[in-house]
Amino acid sequence: ALIGGSLVAGGVAVGLASRTVRLVPGLNAVCPPGASSAQRFFAKCTDCRLCITNCPTGVLKPPGAAGMVHLEPDTAKCQFDCKRCVEVCPTGALLPLTLAEKQRTRLGLAVIDTQRCRAFNKDLCEACAPACPAHALHMVRREDNSIVPVVDAERCIGCGACRSVCPMEPKAIAVVPPKDGKQTLV
Repeated sequence: ALIGGSLVAGGVAVGLASRTVRLVPGLNAVCPPGASSAQRFFAKCTDCRLCITNCPTGVLKPPGAAGMVHLEPDTAKCQFDCKRCVEVCPTGALLPLTLAEKQRTRLGLAVIDTQRCRAFNKDLCEACAPACPAHALHMVRREDNSIVPVVDAERCIGCGACRSVCPMEPKAIAVVPPKDGKQTLV
């Protein structure tokens, strides 16, 4: 939970930059690849947890407060070259994807809390940009000569790689669900 920038869990509003997302348990979690939409996934997932047990990084978590299986990229990421979850889903809750499709599927969007980010507070930190497999994070020099991360929303797939390497506690990067709850190709 980011506070001040601010992301809060449990069915409340998330206000980050110019975007506010209403988190509704079961409908606005960051879903695994192939979910298509939170609503569709929530209706078809039987909580068998095969996707969770077969996830090599452990980024997939049981329902809990989210109300459904979801990505929790605090210490892990959705591995760029993996699609095991879609391969083991027995119910069709996760639609089949080729690896190329999975690598272009927007699960969510990374949003930087500039109040928490070390780089925005004139401290040297570039941990997030090199971790991004989609090349959606870039370090940009500002007029004051500080170098800060900027998310290219057109390229970001919301895999959580940037959040998982963020050294701040609480994290300075949040991964929020797509505005309309639907996964799209970038």
